[in-house]
Amino acid sequence: MKKYKFLLVASDFYPEITLNLLKGAQQYLIESGHKFDTTFTKGSLEIPTKISIKLNKRKYDAVVAIGCIIKGKTDHYEFIANAITMTLLQLSIKNKLPISNSILTCRNIKQAKERSSKKLNRAKADFINCGGNLGDTGRGGKCDTGDAAYSGGAWAHVYLEDKHGDDVLMDVFYANLDAMEPEDAFALAYGQTVEEFYVEFEQFLSLPLSQQLSILPSI
Repeated sequence: MKKYKFLLVASDFYPEITLNLLKGAQQYLIESGHKFDTTFTKGSLEIPTKISIKLNKRKYDAVVAIGCIIKGKTDHYEFIANAITMTLLQLSIKNKLPISNSILTCRNIKQAKERSSKKLNRAKADFINCGGNLGDTGRGGKCDTGDAAYSGGAWAHVYLEDKHGDDVLMDVFYANLDAMEPEDAFALAYGQTVEEFYVEFEQFLSLPLSQQLSILPSI
């Protein structure tokens, strides 16, 4: 396996959540012989800015954004999550490198802890798949898992939002994660299995870039 240089940018606002994810990523990269730099921000909203600053100073093969956004008593977290996702996507396109969005978006701290535990257990497989696709633009492919909202693959998130609207993710997908496995919640929310989505999404990725970019909302 080719060795790459990763940039890990983690928010420490919920350290009991994000530091576990960060440690899992660091451990796997060390075991695999990849190099990496780690830097921190106070909150998830600052992550894209920190990534932009670091990319202007050093060259990396891939970036991983690690954070956690919890709803609390208001819905403004949805706007924060969408703003972060879109900014990471734009940074990925501008710099022509994969940026994995591993920022959890959860309704409460209990869900965040459960989600981070599942994510940590799957981190090694995610890095293997993403590392194997660093030669492409980092959009789609094996880096997009069934829980597309927080597993990287910003293109998949934007594609689903363009097709189904921006309420489905929170009102159906996330709302059912406590009672369902991610793959089942995905099928309920989007009316297709993860495998069926992969086939459809691959067709989208084969379109000319101008057609792909046409689905991007104005922000």
